[in-house]
Amino acid sequence: MKHIKVTITAVDSLVITASSGNSVLTPSGDYISGTMLRGIFAGEYIREKKLGTEAHKDKDFKRLFFENVNFVDAMPSHNGVASFPVPFSVMKDKASNKLMDMLKEDKPRPGYKNVRGLAVVEDNKLCSISVNKNILFHMSRSSEQERISGRSSDGQIFNYESIDPGQQFVGEIIGGEDDLAQLLSGMPSDGFTAHVGRSRFAQYGTVQVQLGKIEDIHHLNTPTGKELFIRALTPLIPSTGIITSADQAIMEMCGNILDGIKVSKVFASVVAIDNFVNIWGMKRPRVNALGAGTVFVLEKDEWTAEDLRKVESAMFGGIGQRTQEGFGQLRGWQADVYEKGSDVLCIAGNQGDDILISGMAKDITARVVEKFVLEQLKQYAYDDAVNLKSSIKGKTHLFARLLQELGNEPHDNIRQMFGETVEKTLNERKHSPYAKALKLISVNGNHFEDLFTDFSCKMPYIDKWNETMSRSDLKMKDLLNKIDMQISDEEISNGKYFHDYWYWLFHYCRKLSARKKEAR
Repeated sequence: MKHIKVTITAVDSLVITASSGNSVLTPSGDYISGTMLRGIFAGEYIREKKLGTEAHKDKDFKRLFFENVNFVDAMPSHNGVASFPVPFSVMKDKASNKLMDMLKEDKPRPGYKNVRGLAVVEDNKLCSISVNKNILFHMSRSSEQERISGRSSDGQIFNYESIDPGQQFVGEIIGGEDDLAQLLSGMPSDGFTAHVGRSRFAQYGTVQVQLGKIEDIHHLNTPTGKELFIRALTPLIPSTGIITSADQAIMEMCGNILDGIKVSKVFASVVAIDNFVNIWGMKRPRVNALGAGTVFVLEKDEWTAEDLRKVESAMFGGIGQRTQEGFGQLRGWQADVYEKGSDVLCIAGNQGDDILISGMAKDITARVVEKFVLEQLKQYAYDDAVNLKSSIKGKTHLFARLLQELGNEPHDNIRQMFGETVEKTLNERKHSPYAKALKLISVNGNHFEDLFTDFSCKMPYIDKWNETMSRSDLKMKDLLNKIDMQISDEEISNGKYFHDYWYWLFHYCRKLSARKKEAR
Protein backbone atom coordinates (compact mmCIF):
# COMPACT_ATOMS: atom_id res chain seq x y z
CA MET A 1 0.00 0.00 0.00
CA LYS A 2 1.27 3.46 -1.02
CA HIS A 3 0.15 7.05 -0.62
CA ILE A 4 0.28 10.44 -2.35
CA LYS A 5 0.52 13.71 -0.44
CA VAL A 6 -2.11 16.26 -1.51
CA THR A 7 -1.53 19.97 -0.85
CA ILE A 8 -4.49 22.33 -1.19
CA THR A 9 -4.08 26.09 -0.90
CA ALA A 10 -7.03 28.45 -0.57
CA VAL A 11 -7.00 31.06 -3.34
CA ASP A 12 -10.42 32.47 -2.39
CA SER A 13 -12.16 32.43 0.96
CA LEU A 14 -13.63 28.98 1.65
CA VAL A 15 -16.96 28.08 3.23
CA ILE A 16 -16.60 24.44 4.21
CA THR A 17 -20.13 23.62 5.32
CA ALA A 18 -20.34 22.59 8.96
CA SER A 19 -23.39 21.23 10.78
CA SER A 20 -25.20 23.94 12.72
CA GLY A 21 -28.68 24.80 13.91
CA ASN A 22 -27.93 28.49 13.49
CA SER A 23 -30.24 30.06 10.88
CA VAL A 24 -28.39 33.40 10.80
CA LEU A 25 -24.76 32.29 10.51
CA THR A 26 -23.47 29.65 8.12
CA PRO A 27 -20.36 28.36 9.91
CA SER A 28 -17.34 26.88 8.18
CA GLY A 29 -15.41 23.80 9.22
CA ASP A 30 -11.65 23.84 9.62
CA TYR A 31 -10.65 21.21 7.05
CA ILE A 32 -11.51 19.72 3.67
CA SER A 33 -13.15 16.35 4.22
CA GLY A 34 -12.23 13.17 2.38
CA THR A 35 -15.67 13.27 0.77
CA MET A 36 -14.89 16.69 -0.72
CA LEU A 37 -11.39 15.59 -1.67
CA ARG A 38 -12.76 12.63 -3.57
CA GLY A 39 -15.21 14.94 -5.34
CA ILE A 40 -12.39 17.31 -6.34
CA PHE A 41 -10.34 14.51 -7.91
CA ALA A 42 -13.33 12.73 -9.45
CA GLY A 43 -14.33 15.95 -11.21
CA GLU A 44 -10.82 16.59 -12.50
CA TYR A 45 -10.45 12.95 -13.63
CA ILE A 46 -13.72 13.18 -15.55
CA ARG A 47 -12.56 16.38 -17.28
CA GLU A 48 -9.10 15.07 -18.14
CA LYS A 49 -10.40 11.72 -19.41
CA LYS A 50 -13.40 13.37 -21.11
CA LEU A 51 -15.85 10.92 -19.50
CA GLY A 52 -18.71 13.42 -19.37
CA THR A 53 -21.97 12.06 -17.98
CA GLU A 54 -20.88 8.46 -18.65
CA ALA A 55 -18.23 8.33 -15.90
CA HIS A 56 -20.22 5.82 -13.85
CA LYS A 57 -19.88 3.31 -16.70
CA ASP A 58 -16.08 3.55 -16.78
CA LYS A 59 -14.44 0.61 -14.96
CA ASP A 60 -11.30 2.54 -14.04
CA PHE A 61 -13.35 5.42 -12.63
CA LYS A 62 -15.44 3.11 -10.46
CA ARG A 63 -12.37 1.25 -9.24
CA LEU A 64 -10.47 4.41 -8.34
CA PHE A 65 -13.23 6.41 -6.71
CA PHE A 66 -15.58 3.81 -5.25
CA GLU A 67 -13.49 0.70 -4.55
CA ASN A 68 -9.70 0.67 -4.16
CA VAL A 69 -8.54 4.17 -3.28
CA ASN A 70 -9.07 6.16 -0.06
CA PHE A 71 -9.19 9.97 -0.01
CA VAL A 72 -8.19 11.22 3.43
CA ASP A 73 -9.17 14.59 4.94
CA ALA A 74 -6.96 17.56 4.02
CA MET A 75 -6.16 19.09 7.41
CA PRO A 76 -4.82 22.57 8.19
CA SER A 77 -1.04 22.45 7.90
CA HIS A 78 1.92 24.28 9.38
CA ASN A 79 5.11 24.42 7.32
CA GLY A 80 3.72 21.70 5.07
CA VAL A 81 2.91 19.28 7.91
CA ALA A 82 -0.72 18.25 8.34
CA SER A 83 -2.35 18.75 11.71
CA PHE A 84 -4.40 16.05 13.44
CA PRO A 85 -7.19 15.91 16.03
CA VAL A 86 -5.70 15.87 19.52
CA PRO A 87 -6.29 12.42 21.06
CA PHE A 88 -9.01 12.44 23.71
CA SER A 89 -6.59 10.96 26.22
CA VAL A 90 -4.41 14.10 26.32
CA MET A 91 -4.83 16.47 29.28
CA LYS A 92 -3.11 19.73 30.24
CA ASP A 93 -2.19 21.26 33.57
CA LYS A 94 -4.26 24.44 34.07
CA ALA A 95 -1.33 26.29 35.66
CA SER A 96 1.45 25.29 33.25
CA ASN A 97 2.20 23.79 29.85
CA LYS A 98 2.67 20.27 31.20
CA LEU A 99 0.70 17.49 29.51
CA MET A 100 -0.30 14.03 30.57
CA ASP A 101 -1.70 11.17 28.51
CA MET A 102 -4.28 8.94 30.15
CA LEU A 103 -3.09 6.02 28.01
CA LYS A 104 -0.10 5.89 30.37
CA GLU A 105 -1.89 6.96 33.56
CA ASP A 106 -4.27 5.15 35.86
CA LYS A 107 -6.27 8.25 36.83
CA PRO A 108 -6.24 12.00 36.07
CA ARG A 109 -3.98 14.24 38.13
CA PRO A 110 -5.55 17.15 40.03
CA GLY A 111 -5.58 20.43 38.09
CA TYR A 112 -5.56 18.84 34.62
CA LYS A 113 -8.22 19.39 31.94
CA ASN A 114 -8.91 17.89 28.52
CA VAL A 115 -7.18 19.27 25.42
CA ARG A 116 -9.27 19.49 22.25
CA GLY A 117 -8.90 20.78 18.71
CA LEU A 118 -6.25 20.31 16.02
CA ALA A 119 -2.51 20.31 16.57
CA VAL A 120 0.91 19.52 15.17
CA VAL A 121 3.94 18.18 17.02
CA GLU A 122 7.05 20.39 16.82
CA ASP A 123 10.21 19.72 18.82
CA ASN A 124 8.25 17.10 20.76
CA LYS A 125 5.73 19.74 21.86
CA LEU A 126 2.03 19.68 21.08
CA CYS A 127 1.18 22.96 19.30
CA SER A 128 -2.46 23.87 18.69
CA ILE A 129 -3.12 25.10 15.16
CA SER A 130 -5.63 27.80 14.32
CA VAL A 131 -7.36 28.57 11.03
CA ASN A 132 -7.92 32.24 10.27
CA LYS A 133 -11.57 32.96 9.52
CA ASN A 134 -13.80 35.89 8.70
CA ILE A 135 -17.53 36.59 8.68
CA LEU A 136 -19.11 38.24 5.65
CA PHE A 137 -22.62 39.69 5.50
CA HIS A 138 -24.95 38.80 2.63
CA MET A 139 -28.40 40.00 1.63
CA SER A 140 -31.03 38.11 -0.33
CA ARG A 141 -31.61 39.91 -3.63
CA SER A 142 -32.95 37.25 -5.96
CA SER A 143 -35.44 39.30 -7.97
CA GLU A 144 -34.47 41.86 -10.62
CA GLN A 145 -36.17 44.64 -8.68
CA GLU A 146 -34.17 43.78 -5.54
CA ARG A 147 -30.91 43.77 -7.46
CA ILE A 148 -31.60 47.19 -9.00
CA SER A 149 -32.65 48.74 -5.71
CA GLY A 150 -29.75 47.15 -3.84
CA ARG A 151 -31.88 45.94 -0.95
CA SER A 152 -33.88 42.92 0.11
CA SER A 153 -37.64 43.48 0.00
CA ASP A 154 -38.38 40.79 2.58
CA GLY A 155 -35.40 41.58 4.79
CA GLN A 156 -33.63 38.21 4.41
CA ILE A 157 -30.05 38.44 5.59
CA PHE A 158 -27.44 35.82 6.35
CA ASN A 159 -23.76 35.60 7.21
CA TYR A 160 -21.04 33.30 5.96
CA GLU A 161 -18.12 32.33 8.14
CA SER A 162 -15.23 31.65 5.79
CA ILE A 163 -11.62 30.46 5.86
CA ASP A 164 -9.28 33.25 4.78
CA PRO A 165 -7.34 32.77 1.51
CA GLY A 166 -3.64 31.85 1.49
CA GLN A 167 -3.96 29.02 4.01
CA GLN A 168 -2.82 25.50 3.25
CA PHE A 169 -4.29 22.06 3.86
CA VAL A 170 -2.58 18.69 3.53
CA GLY A 171 -4.31 15.37 2.91
CA GLU A 172 -3.39 12.09 1.28
CA ILE A 173 -4.62 9.53 -1.21
CA ILE A 174 -4.01 5.91 -0.24
CA GLY A 175 -4.11 2.79 -2.40
CA GLY A 176 -2.14 0.26 -4.38
CA GLU A 177 0.72 1.53 -6.52
CA ASP A 178 -0.98 0.63 -9.82
CA ASP A 179 -4.21 2.36 -8.81
CA LEU A 180 -2.40 5.50 -7.71
CA ALA A 181 -0.41 5.57 -10.95
CA GLN A 182 -3.68 5.28 -12.88
CA LEU A 183 -5.11 8.15 -10.86
CA LEU A 184 -2.08 10.36 -11.52
CA SER A 185 -2.40 9.66 -15.24
CA GLY A 186 -5.75 11.42 -15.15
CA MET A 187 -4.41 14.55 -13.42
CA PRO A 188 -2.47 17.56 -14.77
CA SER A 189 1.20 17.09 -13.85
CA ASP A 190 1.60 20.66 -12.57
CA GLY A 191 -1.50 20.71 -10.39
CA PHE A 192 -4.90 22.23 -11.08
CA THR A 193 -7.48 24.70 -9.85
CA ALA A 194 -10.70 23.45 -8.27
CA HIS A 195 -13.72 24.78 -6.39
CA VAL A 196 -14.96 23.49 -3.03
CA GLY A 197 -17.51 24.33 -0.39
CA ARG A 198 -20.54 26.57 -0.41
CA SER A 199 -21.05 29.33 -3.04
CA ARG A 200 -18.00 27.90 -4.80
CA PHE A 201 -18.95 29.30 -8.21
CA ALA A 202 -19.80 32.76 -6.89
CA GLN A 203 -17.63 34.47 -4.31
CA TYR A 204 -15.93 31.57 -2.54
CA GLY A 205 -14.19 28.27 -2.98
CA THR A 206 -11.27 28.52 -5.44
CA VAL A 207 -8.33 26.33 -4.42
CA GLN A 208 -5.04 25.26 -5.96
CA VAL A 209 -4.34 21.51 -5.80
CA GLN A 210 -0.84 20.05 -5.91
CA LEU A 211 0.03 16.34 -5.93
CA GLY A 212 3.16 14.71 -4.58
CA LYS A 213 4.80 11.49 -5.71
CA ILE A 214 3.75 7.94 -4.96
CA GLU A 215 5.56 7.03 -1.72
CA ASP A 216 5.73 4.26 0.82
CA ILE A 217 3.61 4.50 3.93
CA HIS A 218 5.45 5.07 7.19
CA HIS A 219 5.74 1.89 9.21
CA LEU A 220 4.61 1.36 12.78
CA ASN A 221 7.22 1.31 15.51
CA THR A 222 7.52 -2.06 17.20
CA PRO A 223 6.03 -1.77 20.69
CA THR A 224 8.31 -2.51 23.65
CA GLY A 225 5.55 -4.36 25.48
CA LYS A 226 2.10 -5.72 24.84
CA GLU A 227 0.45 -2.37 24.14
CA LEU A 228 0.13 -0.59 20.80
CA PHE A 229 -1.37 2.92 21.00
CA ILE A 230 -3.75 3.82 18.18
CA ARG A 231 -5.57 7.10 17.44
CA ALA A 232 -8.37 7.84 14.98
CA LEU A 233 -7.32 10.41 12.39
CA THR A 234 -10.86 10.52 10.99
CA PRO A 235 -14.27 9.43 12.36
CA LEU A 236 -14.91 5.68 12.58
CA ILE A 237 -18.29 4.51 11.23
CA PRO A 238 -19.02 0.96 12.45
CA SER A 239 -19.91 -1.58 9.79
CA THR A 240 -23.15 -2.32 11.66
CA GLY A 241 -24.04 1.36 11.80
CA ILE A 242 -24.78 1.02 15.50
CA ILE A 243 -22.77 2.20 18.52
CA THR A 244 -23.89 0.71 21.81
CA SER A 245 -20.53 1.40 23.44
CA ALA A 246 -17.21 2.73 22.17
CA ASP A 247 -15.28 -0.33 23.42
CA GLN A 248 -17.62 -2.73 21.65
CA ALA A 249 -17.66 -0.71 18.41
CA ILE A 250 -13.85 -0.61 18.23
CA MET A 251 -13.57 -4.29 19.05
CA GLU A 252 -16.03 -5.13 16.27
CA MET A 253 -14.02 -3.06 13.78
CA CYS A 254 -10.58 -4.28 14.91
CA GLY A 255 -11.37 -7.82 15.97
CA ASN A 256 -10.85 -9.34 12.53
CA ILE A 257 -7.45 -7.72 12.00
CA LEU A 258 -5.57 -10.27 14.11
CA ASP A 259 -6.29 -13.34 16.19
CA GLY A 260 -5.78 -12.85 19.90
CA ILE A 261 -6.02 -9.05 19.79
CA LYS A 262 -7.66 -7.12 22.63
CA VAL A 263 -8.90 -3.55 22.94
CA SER A 264 -8.46 -1.55 26.17
CA LYS A 265 -8.28 2.01 27.51
CA VAL A 266 -10.72 3.55 25.03
CA PHE A 267 -11.17 7.34 25.03
CA ALA A 268 -13.87 8.31 22.54
CA SER A 269 -16.88 10.47 21.77
CA VAL A 270 -19.83 9.85 19.46
CA VAL A 271 -20.47 12.28 16.60
CA ALA A 272 -23.17 12.48 13.90
CA ILE A 273 -22.04 12.27 10.26
CA ASP A 274 -24.10 13.67 7.40
CA ASN A 275 -23.44 15.49 4.16
CA PHE A 276 -25.27 16.90 1.16
CA VAL A 277 -24.81 15.14 -2.19
CA ASN A 278 -25.17 17.57 -5.11
CA ILE A 279 -25.92 14.89 -7.70
CA TRP A 280 -28.71 13.51 -5.54
CA GLY A 281 -29.93 16.94 -4.53
CA MET A 282 -30.40 15.70 -0.97
CA LYS A 283 -28.58 14.72 2.20
CA ARG A 284 -27.25 11.27 2.97
CA PRO A 285 -28.83 9.49 5.94
CA ARG A 286 -27.22 10.61 9.19
CA VAL A 287 -25.06 7.99 10.92
CA ASN A 288 -23.25 7.90 14.25
CA ALA A 289 -19.49 7.49 14.41
CA LEU A 290 -16.66 7.57 16.90
CA GLY A 291 -15.11 10.99 16.53
CA ALA A 292 -11.67 11.83 15.16
CA GLY A 293 -9.35 11.92 18.16
CA THR A 294 -10.67 8.65 19.55
CA VAL A 295 -7.72 6.76 20.99
CA PHE A 296 -7.32 3.24 22.33
CA VAL A 297 -4.84 0.46 23.06
CA LEU A 298 -4.45 -2.74 21.08
CA GLU A 299 -3.01 -5.51 23.23
CA LYS A 300 -1.30 -8.74 22.16
CA ASP A 301 0.97 -11.03 24.11
CA GLU A 302 3.68 -10.79 21.46
CA TRP A 303 3.90 -8.54 18.40
CA THR A 304 5.54 -9.93 15.26
CA ALA A 305 6.52 -8.09 12.09
CA GLU A 306 3.61 -9.77 10.29
CA ASP A 307 1.22 -8.61 13.02
CA LEU A 308 2.35 -5.02 12.58
CA ARG A 309 2.01 -5.29 8.80
CA LYS A 310 -1.60 -6.42 9.15
CA VAL A 311 -2.41 -3.66 11.64
CA GLU A 312 -0.79 -1.09 9.40
CA SER A 313 -2.76 -2.33 6.40
CA ALA A 314 -6.00 -1.93 8.36
CA MET A 315 -4.99 1.50 9.67
CA PHE A 316 -4.33 3.00 6.25
CA GLY A 317 -6.87 0.90 4.37
CA GLY A 318 -9.50 2.07 6.84
CA ILE A 319 -11.91 0.23 9.09
CA GLY A 320 -15.69 0.41 9.16
CA GLN A 321 -17.87 2.09 6.51
CA ARG A 322 -17.13 4.64 3.75
CA THR A 323 -13.38 4.19 3.82
CA GLN A 324 -13.08 5.57 0.27
CA GLU A 325 -14.15 8.95 1.70
CA GLY A 326 -11.41 8.84 4.31
CA PHE A 327 -13.45 7.53 7.22
CA GLY A 328 -11.91 4.89 9.48
CA GLN A 329 -8.31 6.08 9.17
CA LEU A 330 -6.08 5.11 12.11
CA ARG A 331 -2.55 6.15 13.00
CA GLY A 332 0.00 5.18 15.62
CA TRP A 333 0.39 7.30 18.74
CA GLN A 334 3.39 7.24 21.09
CA ALA A 335 1.69 9.06 23.99
CA ASP A 336 5.05 10.68 24.76
CA VAL A 337 4.32 14.39 24.19
CA TYR A 338 4.55 15.91 27.66
CA GLU A 339 4.56 19.65 27.00
CA LYS A 340 2.22 22.14 25.32
CA GLY A 341 3.99 24.36 22.80
CA SER A 342 3.01 27.74 21.39
CA ASP A 343 -0.02 28.00 19.12
CA VAL A 344 0.76 28.06 15.39
CA LEU A 345 -1.02 29.37 12.30
CA CYS A 346 -2.23 27.49 9.25
CA ILE A 347 0.39 28.68 6.74
CA ALA A 348 2.15 27.37 3.67
CA GLY A 349 5.77 27.76 4.77
CA ASN A 350 8.06 29.17 7.41
CA GLN A 351 6.96 32.49 8.86
CA GLY A 352 8.98 35.55 7.97
CA ASP A 353 10.45 36.93 4.76
CA ASP A 354 11.01 33.49 3.25
CA ILE A 355 7.36 32.41 3.38
CA LEU A 356 6.92 33.23 -0.30
CA ILE A 357 8.99 31.00 -2.50
CA SER A 358 9.00 30.14 -6.16
CA GLY A 359 6.45 27.91 -7.81
CA MET A 360 2.98 27.32 -6.48
CA ALA A 361 3.26 29.78 -3.55
CA LYS A 362 4.09 32.61 -5.96
CA ASP A 363 1.23 31.71 -8.26
CA ILE A 364 -1.32 31.56 -5.45
CA THR A 365 -0.09 34.80 -3.88
CA ALA A 366 -0.34 36.52 -7.27
CA ARG A 367 -3.97 35.39 -7.51
CA VAL A 368 -4.69 36.75 -4.04
CA VAL A 369 -3.00 40.08 -4.91
CA GLU A 370 -4.99 40.31 -8.14
CA LYS A 371 -8.23 39.78 -6.24
CA PHE A 372 -7.19 42.49 -3.78
CA VAL A 373 -6.58 44.94 -6.64
CA LEU A 374 -9.95 44.15 -8.21
CA GLU A 375 -11.70 44.65 -4.86
CA GLN A 376 -9.95 48.00 -4.47
CA LEU A 377 -11.11 49.08 -7.94
CA LYS A 378 -14.65 48.05 -7.05
CA GLN A 379 -14.47 50.27 -3.96
CA TYR A 380 -13.08 53.19 -5.98
CA ALA A 381 -15.95 52.75 -8.45
CA TYR A 382 -18.51 52.90 -5.66
CA ASP A 383 -16.97 56.05 -4.17
CA ASP A 384 -16.87 57.75 -7.57
CA ALA A 385 -20.47 56.74 -8.32
CA VAL A 386 -21.63 58.27 -5.03
CA ASN A 387 -19.84 61.51 -5.95
CA LEU A 388 -21.65 61.51 -9.31
CA LYS A 389 -25.17 61.04 -7.94
CA SER A 390 -26.14 64.71 -8.36
CA SER A 391 -25.31 64.67 -12.07
CA ILE A 392 -26.81 61.34 -13.14
CA LYS A 393 -30.42 61.86 -12.15
CA GLY A 394 -32.72 59.77 -14.36
CA LYS A 395 -29.91 58.48 -16.60
CA THR A 396 -30.60 54.79 -15.98
CA HIS A 397 -30.76 54.00 -19.71
CA LEU A 398 -27.35 55.60 -20.32
CA PHE A 399 -25.58 53.33 -17.89
CA ALA A 400 -27.48 50.28 -19.07
CA ARG A 401 -26.23 51.05 -22.59
CA LEU A 402 -22.65 51.61 -21.39
CA LEU A 403 -22.75 48.28 -19.57
CA GLN A 404 -23.90 46.62 -22.78
CA GLU A 405 -21.13 48.26 -24.81
CA LEU A 406 -18.51 47.33 -22.22
CA GLY A 407 -19.57 43.68 -22.21
CA ASN A 408 -19.21 41.00 -19.56
CA GLU A 409 -15.86 39.50 -20.55
CA PRO A 410 -12.60 41.41 -20.01
CA HIS A 411 -9.70 40.97 -22.45
CA ASP A 412 -6.26 42.47 -22.95
CA ASN A 413 -7.29 45.21 -25.40
CA ILE A 414 -10.70 46.05 -23.96
CA ARG A 415 -9.96 49.75 -23.45
CA GLN A 416 -9.40 50.37 -27.15
CA MET A 417 -12.33 48.22 -28.27
CA PHE A 418 -14.70 49.90 -25.80
CA GLY A 419 -13.42 53.33 -26.82
CA GLU A 420 -13.95 52.57 -30.51
CA THR A 421 -17.49 51.36 -29.79
CA VAL A 422 -18.30 54.56 -27.86
CA GLU A 423 -16.74 56.75 -30.56
CA LYS A 424 -18.78 55.04 -33.27
CA THR A 425 -21.98 55.63 -31.31
CA LEU A 426 -21.03 59.30 -30.78
CA ASN A 427 -20.43 59.81 -34.52
CA GLU A 428 -23.76 58.22 -35.37
CA ARG A 429 -25.70 60.12 -32.69
CA LYS A 430 -23.87 63.44 -32.27
CA HIS A 431 -26.80 65.36 -30.77
CA SER A 432 -28.40 62.57 -28.80
CA PRO A 433 -28.89 62.55 -24.98
CA TYR A 434 -26.20 59.83 -24.93
CA ALA A 435 -23.63 62.16 -26.55
CA LYS A 436 -24.61 65.13 -24.37
CA ALA A 437 -24.32 63.04 -21.20
CA LEU A 438 -20.80 61.84 -22.06
CA LYS A 439 -19.72 65.47 -22.48
CA LEU A 440 -21.25 66.55 -19.17
CA ILE A 441 -20.52 63.72 -16.74
CA SER A 442 -16.96 63.76 -15.39
CA VAL A 443 -14.96 61.68 -12.92
CA ASN A 444 -12.09 63.32 -11.08
CA GLY A 445 -11.98 66.20 -13.56
CA ASN A 446 -12.18 64.21 -16.81
CA HIS A 447 -15.36 63.87 -18.89
CA PHE A 448 -16.64 60.45 -19.88
CA GLU A 449 -16.05 61.21 -23.57
CA ASP A 450 -12.34 61.89 -23.00
CA LEU A 451 -11.90 58.94 -20.62
CA PHE A 452 -13.40 56.56 -23.18
CA THR A 453 -12.06 57.84 -26.50
CA ASP A 454 -8.73 59.51 -25.63
CA PHE A 455 -6.37 56.62 -24.96
CA SER A 456 -3.75 58.92 -23.41
CA CYS A 457 -6.22 60.12 -20.76
CA LYS A 458 -5.33 58.94 -17.26
CA MET A 459 -7.86 56.63 -15.68
CA PRO A 460 -9.65 58.23 -12.69
CA TYR A 461 -8.55 55.52 -10.27
CA ILE A 462 -4.79 55.70 -10.94
CA ASP A 463 -4.01 58.26 -8.24
CA LYS A 464 -6.11 56.37 -5.69
CA TRP A 465 -4.33 53.14 -6.48
CA ASN A 466 -0.87 54.71 -6.17
CA GLU A 467 -1.94 56.22 -2.87
CA THR A 468 -3.08 52.80 -1.66
CA MET A 469 0.22 51.28 -2.76
CA SER A 470 2.17 53.87 -0.75
CA ARG A 471 0.42 53.09 2.53
CA SER A 472 3.07 51.99 5.03
CA ASP A 473 0.78 49.60 6.88
CA LEU A 474 -0.20 47.70 3.72
CA LYS A 475 3.34 46.83 2.58
CA MET A 476 1.95 45.91 -0.83
CA LYS A 477 5.14 46.90 -2.67
CA ASP A 478 7.18 44.50 -0.55
CA LEU A 479 4.74 41.70 -1.28
CA LEU A 480 4.79 42.36 -5.03
CA ASN A 481 8.59 42.41 -5.04
CA LYS A 482 8.74 39.02 -3.30
CA ILE A 483 6.66 37.39 -6.03
CA ASP A 484 8.24 39.38 -8.89
CA MET A 485 4.90 40.96 -9.75
CA GLN A 486 4.52 44.58 -10.86
CA ILE A 487 1.30 46.43 -11.73
CA SER A 488 2.18 49.53 -13.74
CA ASP A 489 -0.16 52.45 -14.45
CA GLU A 490 -0.32 51.25 -18.05
CA GLU A 491 -1.29 47.71 -17.05
CA ILE A 492 -3.94 48.76 -14.55
CA SER A 493 -5.44 51.06 -17.20
CA ASN A 494 -6.42 48.17 -19.43
CA GLY A 495 -7.58 44.56 -19.40
CA LYS A 496 -9.46 43.12 -16.43
CA TYR A 497 -8.60 46.10 -14.23
CA PHE A 498 -10.11 48.61 -16.68
CA HIS A 499 -13.14 46.38 -17.19
CA ASP A 500 -13.83 45.84 -13.49
CA TYR A 501 -13.63 49.51 -12.53
CA TRP A 502 -15.96 50.69 -15.30
CA TYR A 503 -18.31 47.73 -14.93
CA TRP A 504 -18.89 48.53 -11.26
CA LEU A 505 -19.03 52.29 -11.85
CA PHE A 506 -21.78 51.85 -14.48
CA HIS A 507 -23.51 49.30 -12.24
CA TYR A 508 -23.57 51.59 -9.21
CA CYS A 509 -24.47 54.66 -11.27
CA ARG A 510 -27.43 52.85 -12.79
CA LYS A 511 -28.71 52.03 -9.31
CA LEU A 512 -28.18 55.57 -8.03
CA SER A 513 -29.79 57.17 -11.07
CA ALA A 514 -32.80 54.87 -10.67
CA ARG A 515 -33.18 55.84 -7.04
CA LYS A 516 -33.07 59.53 -7.94
CA LYS A 517 -35.76 58.99 -10.54
CA GLU A 518 -37.97 57.12 -8.04
CA ALA A 519 -37.48 59.87 -5.43
CA ARG A 520 -38.80 62.48 -7.84
